[in-house]
Amino acid sequence: MQASLPVKTNNILMKTLFTLVLMVTIFAGCKNREDTIVLNSTYSGEFISGTPGSTETSASQVTFNQNKYTSTKGSGTYQIKTQQIISFNDENFWTANFDWNTILKGDYAYEIKGDSLIMTKKIEAAIYQYRLKLQK
Repeated sequence: MQASLPVKTNNILMKTLFTLVLMVTIFAGCKNREDTIVLNSTYSGEFISGTPGSTETSASQVTFNQNKYTSTKGSGTYQIKTQQIISFNDENFWTANFDWNTILKGDYAYEIKGDSLIMTKKIEAAIYQYRLKLQK
């Protein structure tokens, strides 16, 4: 009876090891695909700004070319900081009395949904949001 005990222990150990290796392989193969901004592309749509109950909407377009961007609301360089944050550095000289937060600059939370790019910046009660689609 003592001779069969190590065989059963070995079988259980082998089954456990096989199950563990199988699970690791399955989870590694099911890696969640993260969408990213398609570089060297143009996105068009709308820019929404204002506070709850008082927003303005205008047409907007943003073109990404390597680490540079041009838009209807500014131009300069950008950097993807994390999978949720993109930062814009506007390089223009602006004059006039207007809401400077309407310039595409600073940090925006971004989200990719298929061919859509949504970038949002909140400052106190105000929201500045780009709702754009990839132009093909």
